[in-house]
Amino acid sequence: MSLLDLVGGLMEARIRFIIAGGVAGTVHGSRRVTDDLDILYDLEARNQRALAEL
Repeated sequence: MSLLDLVGGLMEARIRFIIAGGVAGTVHGSRRVTDDLDILYDLEARNQRALAEL
């Protein structure tokens, strides 16, 4: 699964999330190159249910 597929699935399911870590830094122009990807999600119950159903 590509990052675009993952993000698309999260958005389609209306899951509230942010992407952090090296990948996010690279997208924002950081020269530091790492492959770490952190996805943080809202702990609200509806959001957790939607995430579990993916």
